[in-house]
Amino acid sequence: MAMQRIATYLLPALLVLIVPLFFIDLEGLTGGPGPPQELSAIAHVAFFALAAAWCLSRMRSPRPPGRILAILAGLFLLGASIEGLQALTGRQPSIDDLLLNGIGLVVGACTQLKHRRLLLPLLALPLASASLYLPITGLWDRVGARLSFPVLADFNHAFEHRRWTQGDIRTGPDGKPMLHVDLTPGRYAGTTLKRSLGNWNDTHCLHLVLRNPADTALPLTVSIRDHEHWQRGGNYQDRYNLHTTLEPGRNELRIPTENIRTAPRERHLDLARIDELALFTTNLGEQRQLIVDTVFLSSRDHRYHCF
Repeated sequence: MAMQRIATYLLPALLVLIVPLFFIDLEGLTGGPGPPQELSAIAHVAFFALAAAWCLSRMRSPRPPGRILAILAGLFLLGASIEGLQALTGRQPSIDDLLLNGIGLVVGACTQLKHRRLLLPLLALPLASASLYLPITGLWDRVGARLSFPVLADFNHAFEHRRWTQGDIRTGPDGKPMLHVDLTPGRYAGTTLKRSLGNWNDTHCLHLVLRNPADTALPLTVSIRDHEHWQRGGNYQDRYNLHTTLEPGRNELRIPTENIRTAPRERHLDLARIDELALFTTNLGEQRQLIVDTVFLSSRDHRYHCF
């Protein structure tokens, strides 16, 4: 009984303390990388599930459906107001966050309604699983990426392909899993490694093992951007760019990380906060394919060398 009373008063106090976090730019506050995006999705579902459960638990029986809907609508409007006010603090409002808020409300309500023994397995659990599957598996992959560093991609781990914007995992020529990227005709075609890039400061060379399955050469651009690049407007001169050609078969590109760091005209790239590694073609006139075999970093005393 004492624990129930503590929860009754502690939970709303905790929720009130959490609300300001929706407006704070933790990345700007700490001066370093913010929490993983996946944690934000989990937080939205959890916060509104707890808020709905607590509010409905304070209602006396019987609980009129109209009053239940009014409470849930009020909490949803609270979430919508938070999203709208975020624009005043420099953060970007998100429709996805509103959807996650709504899922959290439904999950929380299911724990308090009369038929919860049916609602929890039939509605709450499937909704929570569907909304949290990608965030939770994304966090799992981030842990795997940290353990695998300085290997950025070898496609031996579940969910690793999600780090890339395009491509699917298929068995390569030597039986190894590789990322196969279909390149369609157009101005740009390719794929981008968007996360789990790690800290490159103590590394000497970036190695990209790529395969061109066609019988003719494939022009390719390697573009590397740090976090500040986007804050500065994303200009071409403010990132690392390498224009090269992949010959038929296996190709290994070796790029000194010092060249990457000093590539921008007016500053140095922050090797601790690399945001993207893009591989793409331009003005492609026919359907082609790019295969990403392995991407890794080596140190100065590593057996691999840059040249």
